[in-house]
Amino acid sequence: IVYVRSRRETKEIAVALQKTKISADFFHAGLSHEEKVYKQNAWKTGECRVIVSTNAFGMGIDKPDVRLVIHMDLPNSLEEYYQEAGRAGRDGERSYAIVLYTKADSVKLKKRVSDSFPRKEFIIRVYEALGNYFQVAVGSGGSNVYDFNLHEFCHVFKFSHLQTHHALKILELAGYIEYTEEVDSRSRLRFLVFRDELYSLNLSKDNDELVHTILRNYTGVFSDDVYIDEAMLAIRLGRTREEVYQALIHLARLRYIYYVPHKKTPFIVYTSSREDTQFVAIPKSVYEERKKRFEKRIASMADYAENERICRSRMLLIYFDEKNPKDCGSCDVCLRKTETGLTNYEFNKIETLLAESLEATSPQRL
Repeated sequence: IVYVRSRRETKEIAVALQKTKISADFFHAGLSHEEKVYKQNAWKTGECRVIVSTNAFGMGIDKPDVRLVIHMDLPNSLEEYYQEAGRAGRDGERSYAIVLYTKADSVKLKKRVSDSFPRKEFIIRVYEALGNYFQVAVGSGGSNVYDFNLHEFCHVFKFSHLQTHHALKILELAGYIEYTEEVDSRSRLRFLVFRDELYSLNLSKDNDELVHTILRNYTGVFSDDVYIDEAMLAIRLGRTREEVYQALIHLARLRYIYYVPHKKTPFIVYTSSREDTQFVAIPKSVYEERKKRFEKRIASMADYAENERICRSRMLLIYFDEKNPKDCGSCDVCLRKTETGLTNYEFNKIETLLAESLEATSPQRL
């Protein structure tokens, strides 16, 4: 597995590998469900040897004989790195996890903080621009679903693509919108009225049958968004899928249900009516507290990449609060120590003396 940070890179690197006669393919969250399944199966069965992916790849995929995991870019945290690198060698055979890193990558890594947490003023500008883009008046738009093209939106308003993406995610966490990037997302539904209220509603015979069919086939619809299949409901009711879709739209307009239809494009849902920008507030728990935690994770990832003294495995175990971890003896740091023929104690003592000597003779000191 080769991990990269952008969707564009997945395809570029896969194509470059193919040109050198290496069996490779690319994978990211923007692919359709059918494409994802096809590529995953081809890789799992060995038809495709190398998958180049964003961090969208790997969740729930069990392939024990992965021999090599390469990170061409540093992940955002040691948790993320540990999970992804840990996909190598699950069968117990010798495998490798490699990070390609230069000093310039540390600067790029730290820039992710400002990209992931753009200024609050910018976030509010994005929220206002959304209303103008969709022509949603203040006080309206609640529960409305809009197809959304991020590239076009950023082009219209001259916004940074990356910062806008993260601004939308923050607005989602703050409860103003729901932002779905999936190209092929499933329909989902949640009841907005209590079960007891349903029986007092003046529903038509067709809608009453639809509601009861949903309740018989899905659980948790009063507390959570539940994925539904309109085609299956149509078969059970003896109707067309379009008839079921129109009935669900009607119930959503009456505010009896929250319904997001199946979409083949990314979309945005206004989870509540559009607010005047003076009343848009981003809570500390969504912005300041998350930003602080993100900065700490980024710093730990940078320390790990720049470290040349502590065993890689021991450094990870210390980070995860493991007590008295031992050196692994096989990472690049351990192998470098072994090549010198010195013990860890001797190696560390000499390295400390060299560092002190270099500091004493630095140009600044002279």
